[in-house]
Amino acid sequence: MGLKERRKKIMALMLVACVAGTSTVPVTASDVSVFSDGTTESNETTTKYVNFIFETEDGENVGGGDIIIDKARTVIHASELADLIPSGYELCETGDIYVGNDSSVTIKVRKPVTTKYVNFIFETEDGENVG
Repeated sequence: MGLKERRKKIMALMLVACVAGTSTVPVTASDVSVFSDGTTESNETTTKYVNFIFETEDGENVGGGDIIIDKARTVIHASELADLIPSGYELCETGDIYVGNDSSVTIKVRKPVTTKYVNFIFETEDGENVG
C-alpha cells in the first residue's frame, strides 16, 4: 500500500471516528513512534546525583559535593565519599549511609582525634614533689 492510499485510509478512519463520536483512531504501529519525541528509546536515566553536605557536630557547614550513583541504590558506603570529605576532617560515623530517594544528604564530620601527652606531678599535701 502506497503513501497516498495509506493517507486516504487514515482520513476515512478519522471521519468514521468523528461520526461515531469518539476521538480514537486505529492506526498501524509503523505509523506511530513509541515516545513523543519521535524516538523508540527511553529518555529516562538510570543514575542520579546525590549532594552531600558536611557539617561539624555543632552544625557548621564545612563543605560538600556531588556523587553520581545508580538510581536504584538507597545506600552507599562511607568509603565512597573519601574524595569529598573536607581536608582536616573525618566522618563521625563509618559504614553504610542511607541516601534513599533524597537528592541531598547531610553528614557529620569532626576534626581528627589526636593523642595528647599529659604530665602528672604527684605532691604530698604539704607540697613535696614525690614523682
